[in-house]
Amino acid sequence: MDITLPNQINGIPPGFPATDLIRELLKSLVAYGSQGRDVQLLGQVFHRSLVAYNAIQDCMRALQNSANLDWVTFDRYTEAIPPLEK
Repeated sequence: MDITLPNQINGIPPGFPATDLIRELLKSLVAYGSQGRDVQLLGQVFHRSLVAYNAIQDCMRALQNSANLDWVTFDRYTEAIPPLEK
């Protein structure tokens, strides 16, 4: 099992068009950070961002599969974006 960041970035499944930019930013983060920067910090930022990315994907899937508009899920989706912007 290879747990290196470049291997993990390849395991991120494509998502919705709204999250394509987040996926590309995660790839860029790994490419930039693997050039001798602080590896521990890179790992923390990557994993926290990946958790937010996955949470956004889950919310989007739930909204897409919902018969009626679920405001709680929509609120969770909008609250997951600010941590990524920081």
